Amino acid sequence: MTTIDVHTHYLPGTMVATLERRTELPRITDSPNGKLIEYGEGNIHPMQDDMRDLGLRFRDMDEQGIDVAVLGANIPGVDWFPVEDAPTIARDVNDELLDLARNYPERLSVLAVLPLQAPEAA
Repeated sequence: MTTIDVHTHYLPGTMVATLERRTELPRITDSPNGKLIEYGEGNIHPMQDDMRDLGLRFRDMDEQGIDVAVLGANIPGVDWFPVEDAPTIARDVNDELLDLARNYPERLSVLAVLPLQAPEAA
């Protein structure tokens, strides 16, 4: 029997790069204790290595007996971005996720992100 984790958060590198370039919310900032993801006013969380490191993700999967993980882009996703930026960010994130699924077909499946604030692009 195959064990599948259907709710695995992942922070794609394209999303990280976009968030690190931003000065407005959502964004990633540096703190004395590491990087912080600022989603919205007062909504700040530490960026953990296992959010974006597939080696750590695979190690955790093995330890937990998980054969396949279905990756979804971690919060903030693309719905926190301005309508004019969201379609491009979504396309870049989806391309990255698709590459991961193609490179690790025995371990990963992925969920696409949609820029819901831009319905015509979604």
